[in-house]
Amino acid sequence: MRVRDIEGIQHPDHRIAILGQPQNMAEVQQQLQALSAEYQAVQQDDAKIYKLVGPVLLKQEKTEAVLAVDGRLDYIVNEIKRVEKQIKDTEDKSDAVRSKIRSGTQVAKERISQANSWMQFKSTLL
Repeated sequence: MRVRDIEGIQHPDHRIAILGQPQNMAEVQQQLQALSAEYQAVQQDDAKIYKLVGPVLLKQEKTEAVLAVDGRLDYIVNEIKRVEKQIKDTEDKSDAVRSKIRSGTQVAKERISQANSWMQFKSTLL
């Protein structure tokens, strides 16, 4: 394991950046779900729906608006799943690194203990 790999896993900004994404996506998902619910509440197919594009409101068909919102919802849900998988993979990697560090530390302690025992034995012979 290279030192750079360990530093990358331990770097707090990397973890925060990954963990921050689902919260933002969850907020967008909630907003889109609310918008979708509003569209579902409008029973008339000829209802007037407007889309804000820059400083201008443009008229939009209900079916087009519903499809756009549903498409964005699907995208956000898939992105949340992708980022959650990325978080799990990163946590698994960091757990593996921690395990290697612990086992390396244990081996080092055993070797130090053996060396100390040998030095004590050697000093008793002299």
